[in-house]
Amino acid sequence: MAAWASLVVSLLALAVAAVTLWRAQLSPFRLIVTADRVTLRVHRMESDDESWLLPHFALSAGFTNSGTQVGRVLGVRVVLRYTSLPIPDAYEVFPCHGEYDPVKYEAHSGLRSTMITEAKLDDFMPFVVLPKTTVAKFYVFSVRWDRPVRQAEMHLDLEVLHDRSGDWTSTHTWRLSMSGWAWNTVEEGASFGFTAEGGASKHSAPDVHPSDLHKYTLDEELLAAPTEPVRVRETTPSPGESG
Repeated sequence: MAAWASLVVSLLALAVAAVTLWRAQLSPFRLIVTADRVTLRVHRMESDDESWLLPHFALSAGFTNSGTQVGRVLGVRVVLRYTSLPIPDAYEVFPCHGEYDPVKYEAHSGLRSTMITEAKLDDFMPFVVLPKTTVAKFYVFSVRWDRPVRQAEMHLDLEVLHDRSGDWTSTHTWRLSMSGWAWNTVEEGASFGFTAEGGASKHSAPDVHPSDLHKYTLDEELLAAPTEPVRVRETTPSPGESG
């Protein structure tokens, strides 16, 4: 009987030691992403008789590795989903324009060329997250619009790709409610902020879906604005470049 009791105690001690070792040294890389507020800003660009829009989303994110093994974040992007359109799964990928200094971004985000010159730190680069540490980043995500897809409500997903995920994973979702006045305002240089509501994992494929997404808009319903917004414009000799 004593021998059995001793064996049980030894097995329990071995199990505790194994769990302790796993938690201390062998638990796999596990990424936890935190984000809260995201800002939408649209810069209007002009060159000769041509004009276009350069919208971007800006946000701060924390990347925490709760495991005990090193991991790498390979990509970060946001996906704008046009949930008001009468077509299924319409979305647009905003690739990461780069990492920015958040203080300088706030000071210079009104003009795109100044924002890039003064606030941009670097293009996106994959980075390592050490065990039990957090890496803080401030990112800007941007595309070019020749014609915006005006919608009353859209969803924005923050998606992350890391070396253990195998595919893009959605970590946060924001709901963007945009009136006609709001659309007119951001298209003339203002900005809007939105707070995260949390989200579930999703997977994405092409950068724009469907391919003719920008034919769909609610211009007739969303044009009215009660006041004339301040116009903030930039000029550039290269209309094909999105900055």
